[in-house]
Order: sequence, then structure tokens, then C-alpha cells
Amino acid sequence: MSARSAALGPAVVAGLVLALVAPGSPDAAAAPPAWPGTLVRLYAERLAAADTVAAAKWGTDQPVDDPARERRILAGAAERARALGVSPALAMRVLADQIEAGKLVQRGLYGFWARHPAQRPRTRPDLARTVRPRLDRVDAELLRAFVAAGPGPAGERCATLMARAAAARAAADRLDALHRLGLARAWEHTCAGAAG
Repeated sequence: MSARSAALGPAVVAGLVLALVAPGSPDAAAAPPAWPGTLVRLYAERLAAADTVAAAKWGTDQPVDDPARERRILAGAAERARALGVSPALAMRVLADQIEAGKLVQRGLYGFWARHPAQRPRTRPDLARTVRPRLDRVDAELLRAFVAAGPGPAGERCATLMARAAAARAAADRLDALHRLGLARAWEHTCAGAAG
């Protein structure tokens, strides 16, 4: 866990600690409504699709990493961000985090299924017709959510609010340890560009 904490970065770790020790801070009440609740909800929704992506790819020659598709997603995010008045750099950073969070969960599931064959998926979802349209919809909603949220807080305050919202979402969705890690990865760089 210490290696993971180091990878999260000091602002995120500070936010996680502060969220645990200061649950009643007035900063949470001062945040705009979409910041960070709507963002975290969408991060969690996109992350939930990682299970379906893993089930679709398990036992096939399709790798977890798909650099060509990832580049298309990020380029499309930058283009839509410009049209919406969102920083293209922020959009690409946030969407890259969503992609990496999904891959973290996929790899975790692959490891689990390798150790527990009885838990392997019994059906193979259709990536092209079912899963990817869902991911594309959430990606578009995320960019609109950044517009609706307006400039968010930055630094440790942002990390604190994001950590609290993520903890609340994880509890509400009853996320296991793997998906909690994925959710933490999903918002890792949101605060780096929250104000810009």
C-alpha cells in the first residue's frame, strides 16, 4: 500500500488523510454542487464499465492496453473540450485518468480470475455495440459536468473534497478494495487542473 500511496502523489494522499480526520469541514459545504459529487459519480460509473470490458476481453487476444483507441479518446476529448470552453489539457488529463483507472481494475480482475477459475465470466459482452457506447456517453457527460461545475478548488482543498466524495461513493456503491483503488486513480489528476 505504501507504493500505491507514493504513486498517488502528495496532494491526493493529503486529501485522503484529511477526509478521514476532518469529515465535518466547512469546505465541503462551500463547494459548487457539481464539484465534486457529479464528477465522482461519473468517475464511478465509468469505472464500473471496466468489469464489463474485462469480461469482454478475458480469454481473447485483445490486450488490456489499446493505445490507438486511447489516443482517439483523448483527441476527441480535447476537441469536445475546446467546443465546450473546457481546457483541452484538463480534459485529456482527466480522461487519461479514467482510462488508467479502468485498466487497473481490468488487470486486478484478470489476476482474480486466474486465481479463482469458478469466478470467471460466463458470457462475453459486446465491446463495440454495448460497452464502448456506454463509455463514450460517460466521457461526454464528464466534459459537460466540468462546464456545469465551473472552476473548482485546487490543491489540498480539492483533494480533500474529492477524497470525501470518493469515500461516500465507494460506501454507497459498496466498492471492494480493487474498485476503491480504481476510483482513487480516476481522480488522481483532477485537482492538478481543477482551477484552470
